[in-house]
Amino acid sequence: MVGIKLEDDEVMFLRDFVKKGRKSARELTRARILLLANQQKGDTKIAEILEVGRNTVWRTKKRYREEGFKAP
Repeated sequence: MVGIKLEDDEVMFLRDFVKKGRKSARELTRARILLLANQQKGDTKIAEILEVGRNTVWRTKKRYREEGFKAP
């Protein structure tokens, strides 16, 4: 599957979003998934790093591809 390539402003937003950490665990996990996917990490590696299922990674990336960037 095609990798994720975030725009610079999206990366800055997500980094700030994660850094503040005042959102739900689900939203923070989605943001981290997108940041790692932007670094061209594979689904299995992202799942291992974040201790989530591969399907969670796959669904998050799929949602980004279909809907574009929205606040997680």
